[in-house]
Amino acid sequence: MRKGKAILGNDVLGKQDGRKIDTVKDLIIDPERRAIAALLVDEGGFLSSSKVVPIDAIESFGKDAVVITNASTVLSASDYPKVAAIVGRNESLIGKRVFTETGQQHGTISDIYFEEETGAVIG
Repeated sequence: MRKGKAILGNDVLGKQDGRKIDTVKDLIIDPERRAIAALLVDEGGFLSSSKVVPIDAIESFGKDAVVITNASTVLSASDYPKVAAIVGRNESLIGKRVFTETGQQHGTISDIYFEEETGAVIG
């Protein structure tokens, strides 16, 4: 189990050569699966698409870095339709209010916990 905020800012390293490929900017969560779909490594810009690492391409989450096979596993979000749709919403889970079924507010979301092997959000 890992905290989401603990990997923000971590380097993304290639397993084959150990070189830094990028840095984790954010987590992209698939609301239907309730799991991490990808890691955002480049937010893109006016003429370029965001760059992501699909959760399936991650070899391991280390204390200080995320390890992927190589740079070819970093994809343009536009080439990964499900992720592109999530990124396009420009919505954040952090800061959302949490309520009971009866409407009583419990607080706001400040972080998530997820399983490293599957990306499933567990808390």
